[in-house]
Amino acid sequence: MLKIKHTETQSETALSVYFGGGALEIAQLAEYLRERLLGVIEIIPCSSSLFIEFHVLKTNSDQLIKAIRQHLLSFEVSEGGELNRETLELPIYYHSEVAPDLIELAKQKKLSIEDVIQIHSEASYTVTSLGFAPGFAYLSGMDTRLAAPRLSSPKTVAKGSLGIADQQTAVYPNQSPGGWVIIGNCPLTLFDIDADPITPFKVGTTVRFKPITREEFLAIGGEL
Repeated sequence: MLKIKHTETQSETALSVYFGGGALEIAQLAEYLRERLLGVIEIIPCSSSLFIEFHVLKTNSDQLIKAIRQHLLSFEVSEGGELNRETLELPIYYHSEVAPDLIELAKQKKLSIEDVIQIHSEASYTVTSLGFAPGFAYLSGMDTRLAAPRLSSPKTVAKGSLGIADQQTAVYPNQSPGGWVIIGNCPLTLFDIDADPITPFKVGTTVRFKPITREEFLAIGGEL
C-alpha cells in the first residue's frame, strides 16, 4: 500500500506529496484522486510524488493531506489500472546534424548508427511521469543496450531533442539546458500553452518513435 513519506508546501495554492512507491503506482493514485479530492485544480504525478494545485478558497494543504491519507485506505494498485492507454507515435530524425551525441553513443556501445536507430525505434515506451520542464515526459521501456549516463557537463539542448539518460528516454519540448545524450530530434510541437491539451503526454501513454528522413523532418517543420 502506498504511504505518504513527507509533504512540502510549494505556495499558498500548491502542495507536493511524496510517497514510498513507484511512478506507475503514483500515476494510478493521481487518476484515483482527481475525482475524489474537492477544491483541486490539477494533480500532476511525478516519479515519487504528486504535485497538487488547489483553490485556496475551497481547501488548504492540511485538509488535502488528511483527505489523501483517508483515500489511501481504500486505494488499490491494479495492473493496467486507471491509466491513460493511448498510443502516441512521434517522428524522429536520427542524424548527427541534429543529434550531437549519436555517433559517440554508437562507438561506446560498439554498435552501428543504424543499430542504435533500430534498437531505439523498435521499442514501446511508457510515460511514467511529467516534470523537469512543461511537457517533458520521462519514458520507461528503453532497451538496456542503449543505456547511457547523463553528460558530465550540461549544454544547451535544442527544441525537440531526443535524449537518453540511464535507462530512460525523453524529448525536450523546448530549448533548455540539459545533460541527456542526444540521439535525434522530433519536429512536432510537444508543449503549447495555447493548445488544448497543452501537451500530448499523459502518464500511462504508450509512445513509439518513427524514424524519418531529412526531407520529411524539414517538411514537418524541423529546424537544422
